[in-house]
Amino acid sequence: MSLEDLLKDEVQKQINDALEEIQDDYSALRGLAGPNVESRWDFIYGYEYGFIVMGVTCYYHNIMGSTPVTKEEAKYAADQIKAIVRNRLPEIQHAISKAEAKLKDKG
Repeated sequence: MSLEDLLKDEVQKQINDALEEIQDDYSALRGLAGPNVESRWDFIYGYEYGFIVMGVTCYYHNIMGSTPVTKEEAKYAADQIKAIVRNRLPEIQHAISKAEAKLKDKG
């Protein structure tokens, strides 16, 4: 399997993991957003996006080991990550909205 395929698979895995954890993350982070956060939804989305990107970045660095990565390679990898996240954004949005609605229903 090529590095590109491994990276794409890992992005999908990290998104799937984030989707499974959104409800718990939303509950756990709801008091941590602070008074300066206008939208808890946006805060949670940023948190989950960071989770996905950091997971893939760690995976990428583990695969590459001590092999130097050029700026072009890093940009290409980042663009691949963004494209996959963008394609799955409706799923992420739905999961966050569902978690938000559940918490509102609980009061």
